[in-house]
Amino acid sequence: MKIALAVGVLAMALASCTTPPPKSWLRFVPNGAHDWAMGPQGVWVTRMHGVDFSLDLQREQARIQVIVENRSPEPLVIRMGPEGSMTTNAIGEVLLRPIESPPGHGGPEMEPYVNLKRITVAANWRGTFYIDSPLGRDIGLGTFLVFTVEAHDTKGDIERRKMPLLATNAGAPARDGT
Repeated sequence: MKIALAVGVLAMALASCTTPPPKSWLRFVPNGAHDWAMGPQGVWVTRMHGVDFSLDLQREQARIQVIVENRSPEPLVIRMGPEGSMTTNAIGEVLLRPIESPPGHGGPEMEPYVNLKRITVAANWRGTFYIDSPLGRDIGLGTFLVFTVEAHDTKGDIERRKMPLLATNAGAPARDGT
């Protein structure tokens, strides 16, 4: 009985020694010159072809969220992703909805978004791009990328905005999950 108890205590001690510490959260922060302006709620904003764009880097996760609110009378073709990335994996998802529709109603299902895929945001529609894996793989501490958003109007004119980003430590989650 004492041997079995000793083996059990030893097994628990070894298991607790091999439990990894909590993994730190990563988030993206701007890292260099860019052509976005800080908006009123801490998100980066710009206009292209008269359409409002916001880029939210979230605060506790390495997610890039871009919202395109097309209140213009013309559709706009949008492409986005990190420069130089050749991934064919989905880098996130996109949700298209009429601007005036209630949340969760009035548009197609969320669809996977692949790097630099052309998505049309119709007049009076909103496109919300959730870019969870901009390189098509996990992001590590110190990962650097230049995130580019392009807008193509119906005349074929292209406007671009760039944001150099660095993955940095956003802190460690609490051990009790709160």
